[in-house]
Amino acid sequence: KLSQLRGKYVVLDFWATWCGPCMAEVRNVKALRQAMKDRADFVLIGVSLDTDREVLKAAIQQHGIDWPQVFGPKSGAREAFEMLSGVAIPCTSLIGPDGTLLAQDLRGAGLADAVKTAMSNVPASKPAP
Repeated sequence: KLSQLRGKYVVLDFWATWCGPCMAEVRNVKALRQAMKDRADFVLIGVSLDTDREVLKAAIQQHGIDWPQVFGPKSGAREAFEMLSGVAIPCTSLIGPDGTLLAQDLRGAGLADAVKTAMSNVPASKPAP
């Protein structure tokens, strides 16, 4: 559940193996993973809209996808996609530490920089009085 990740920046990468643009985007998501690997306040989660577990597993292995994946009818993947976008994949959403949507549809060769920029634009939280 996203609520369990409060206090962290979360990128949800909505994708599917049957989506050509999604597969082309894998290299950019891998670059984001590499750029953020040392940040304890960052989590990358793939949200697969695939319906065939074996095809998904094969693609994960073939493309060296090493970040957690959400998959399946009971995972909430489709519901999360519909709530956050529901238009087209690939779709990447950045959720802030307080659970708010900070940015959406970040992709391409500049994905890592776009995520870092969006994260740096978040105002510092003030302690409660």
